[in-house]
Parts: sequence; C-alpha cells; structure tokens
Amino acid sequence: MNNFNKIALVSRNNVSNPSFAKVMKTAEAIFERNGCATVTLALPPNDSVESKQLLEDRVKDCDLIIIFGGDGTFLGIARKACHLDIPFLGINLGRLGFLTDIRETELEESLIHILKGEYKTEDRELIRVKIPGKFDSFALNDVVIHQRSISRMIELDVFVDDKYLTSYWADGVIFATPTGSTAYALSSGGPLVYPSLSAVLVVPISPHTFSHRPIVLPTNLKIKVALKESVRHAVSVSCDGQVVFDFDKGDELELISNASKITLVHPENYNYFEILRAKLNWGHHPERER
Repeated sequence: MNNFNKIALVSRNNVSNPSFAKVMKTAEAIFERNGCATVTLALPPNDSVESKQLLEDRVKDCDLIIIFGGDGTFLGIARKACHLDIPFLGINLGRLGFLTDIRETELEESLIHILKGEYKTEDRELIRVKIPGKFDSFALNDVVIHQRSISRMIELDVFVDDKYLTSYWADGVIFATPTGSTAYALSSGGPLVYPSLSAVLVVPISPHTFSHRPIVLPTNLKIKVALKESVRHAVSVSCDGQVVFDFDKGDELELISNASKITLVHPENYNYFEILRAKLNWGHHPERER
C-alpha cells in the first residue's frame, strides 16, 4: 500500500553536476506514473530564516521528503525540516552515503518497492544547542566547539546535570549523536554507536592529557559547557559543520540530547552493518586479492 501521495524532491541549488537534475526528473517521472504528486525544490545552502521558511512552505503538506545529494546536503535539509514530522529518504549522489543510502543505479527499483509499502523506518535523534538569548539550533551529526585560530588549544569545563564532569584542554570537543559517530567523532577516536540508540558522545579533539578519553552518555542528561578564563582566542561552535556561531567567555552553552527526532525511510534490504563494511573497508584482506 502506498503511504506517500505527495512527495517533495529536494536538493541544494549550488549543485553544478548536471546529473542531479536528470536523476530528479527520473524520480519525478516514476512518481507521476504511480499516481503521486510531487514538489521539486532547490534550496540555498544556508540556514537562513528565508531558506527554512521556503522549505516549510513548500513541503509542509507532503508525506515524504526525498533528499538528492550527499550526506552534507541531507544534514542541512533535515536540520531545517526536523520539526515538520515528515519522514526523509536519501538518494546518494555524493561520496559517503551513510544517510543517503539509495544509489542512482538502484533508483527506480528502490522507489517502486517503497511505493508498494516495502520499506523500513528508523528514528534518529538530534542534539539541540543553545546559548540563552544568543543562539539556538539543532544538529543531526554533531556539535563541535573549537578554536578559530590555527594551532591553538581550548580550555573548557563540562557539566552533566549540573555535576562537574571534567575540564578539557584540547583542540576542541565534539558532542555527537549516534548518527554522527561515523563522522568527525570517528576520526577523533570516538566509538561507533548504533544509530537508533539514545546516546550522546563526548569526544575531545587531540586532548593535551592522554587520559581524556571519549565518553558515551544517556540522553536524559543535560550538558553545559563554559570556557575557562584562560581562553584568549576566539572560539566557535559548529552544528554539523554547517552552522557556525561565536562562543564567548561568560556564555553558558547548553546541549540537550534527544531534543528532536527525524524518521528515515530505508529500502527493505537496508543493512547498517553492510554500509559500515563498505564505507569503512571492513573485512578487506589485501593478501587474499594477490
């Protein structure tokens, strides 16, 4: 049974690859042949109020949002629309494809199966980050606190439910969702966390003290961060590597895990472990290929 009568086809408008338009037209034709209405939209690659409002106005009455591009495109669009309670499906026209898991070569077959009701869904949690009176945003992958100056370390205190956790002296600190455990947190030595688990990872970036190891916390705990008085250089906070704002001494930054959720639609044969093996080259034995 088809649960998706009106479908939004969304990409970013700075995409120069002409194959994007071709793939989106192919998808549009597939849906039209199967009696589905479509809305096509190319969004500016920013988190402006105008961009968010444009997206909401165009897709608010849709049953499914399909994002065409790479994981970065998916992150930007999903963050803008996480409050709409509309499921997302990703078509991988980028490189990695942890979130956009349908390849162009599988497009028609996968979409037909999904329209027949042959799919699975999965909820993913977002982190909300805010500095009261100054900034408020969401992140699907991670929130990163870092120095803007090259080769400068940062000192900050972290509190969990108003209890002191530790002080980090490092290049920065990553607060990642399980979805983001395969991103920046992984390259900084963080663990892989199954994406549907309810957790937040705290991962220091190149800590000065070797004993500072990543920690995984439950999402019912509130995290607060404050800069040390010793900080002399400008500090920034980024959401999914896309939204950047200033973090000043005297500010109290709050992180609320599981503040929002999105639902992902996957093909029925979706296998997270298969994606890990393919993207991280697990199980590869060069000596067997000689």
